[in-house]
Amino acid sequence: MFEQAVNCVSGVTASPLEAQLSMLLWMSCDLGGWGYRNFENNYRIVLSNNAKTLIDTDHAEVDMRVLSPDGTKEWMIECQGKVIHDRVGAGTRDSLRATALQTMAHSVTMVTNDQLSDSDKFNALLDLLSAQLNIHWPEKTSKQVFAEDKLRSEIFDDWIKLADEPSATERARRYAENKAKRAPGHFLKRKKCPNGMGKRGKYTNVERKPSGHSREN
Repeated sequence: MFEQAVNCVSGVTASPLEAQLSMLLWMSCDLGGWGYRNFENNYRIVLSNNAKTLIDTDHAEVDMRVLSPDGTKEWMIECQGKVIHDRVGAGTRDSLRATALQTMAHSVTMVTNDQLSDSDKFNALLDLLSAQLNIHWPEKTSKQVFAEDKLRSEIFDDWIKLADEPSATERARRYAENKAKRAPGHFLKRKKCPNGMGKRGKYTNVERKPSGHSREN
């Protein structure tokens, strides 16, 4: 389970919207994403002299740098998240940063929460990346489409609710749902030790090997 969780992490993000976009692109189709791994979060770019004059700094961090499958083309995405970018002046700084990057011939697209939470608008973003970077998105099965809808409804829910303790009924429902999803043979079947006791207690996953000695010897 820990290994599966690590495989769902694309990198370090600076806002909830960046994390949501990364999950939609990075996670496998079976988990609701698109399984695309050729992108970087918080990509650092050293600015040219002309670009520096626009934002008074020598570098910029782009929310997401998307690469073509062969790595020869790139596209920059800036996330206009509600939590971070509703502060006074934040939107202006983002626009200036995008302009500075464009003076260096970097292609930049600004995306909002509404464009990612709405499946049709998100598909328009995928079409843009497909046209510019020659990305061929996989055809999803009905089960994978259902998983994407479920993922989108969960990650665009109120994140404050994540800290709420679930009720006993909700815990029982989640337990039953997870048990039903568990693939047969996913976990090793525990075996009893010959003497009924192992290092971890009554059961162990490791079969004992003969030591070559017997009690008669």
